[in-house]
Amino acid sequence: MDWETLFQSQILNRGYDYYQRGLVSQFKQTPTRITGVVTGSTTYQVSIEISGGRFVQGDCTCPYAAEGKYCKHMAAVLFTWESAADDTDQPTGKATSTVSTLVANASDQQVRDFLTRVLTADGRLAQQFKTMVSPAASKEALLEYRLLITSLFQSHMDRSGFIDYRAARAFGNDVADFMQGDVQKMIIDQRLGLAFDVVAVVAERVTNLDIDDSDGETMIIVQECVDAWEQIVQQADLTLRRQMFQWLRHRLVTTSQLMVSFRIGITRI
Repeated sequence: MDWETLFQSQILNRGYDYYQRGLVSQFKQTPTRITGVVTGSTTYQVSIEISGGRFVQGDCTCPYAAEGKYCKHMAAVLFTWESAADDTDQPTGKATSTVSTLVANASDQQVRDFLTRVLTADGRLAQQFKTMVSPAASKEALLEYRLLITSLFQSHMDRSGFIDYRAARAFGNDVADFMQGDVQKMIIDQRLGLAFDVVAVVAERVTNLDIDDSDGETMIIVQECVDAWEQIVQQADLTLRRQMFQWLRHRLVTTSQLMVSFRIGITRI
């Protein structure tokens, strides 16, 4: 996996998420090149040169790659490539321990005791669990997530509210982790209204952020928001879609980069 060191961690994580969600199609491989189509906020063509089973360079039709950077779509295709190689090399019939098996073999009390310890030690997981088992707590959950997002942003700012180059990468990683963890969990649990509200908070904070994002952290976060937006739109009922449309139309007047990107999602409503 030597190629992984060439990618920023948040890009790598997002690419793995795309791979796991089956968003890579038309995957093809020759001795010198692998290609694939990745479906994100739109469809992107990926072409990667390989030599001796090693990554040489990659190209993608997405805006992020147009700046000469390695994107999550390339990472998704590379993970698909590795998976295909693993399937070829993996002996059949080999037993593996999975999380599902471990949980199935545990007693109810063991699961409860372990869950209590984990939730006590991790406030973010505790919040996720609370919103999962108590749907009526959405308003309270949104307030808590607002505070969490504010803390997340401020933890990387200097006294003047500026995120400098040295702090920008860690900031981008933390926000990407939040989007891929907390927000994705809301979507999976069909807490779509809460997910929309939380993404809206992140979106508004990013559009007003003072940051030196020479490595493209703002664009990465924008893409995370757009991807979440699209997932929510695809699963939302008509009432929530109308709510999203009104929110978007109001903010298109006053915001630029993020809201322009979000227009991709509104065409699917």
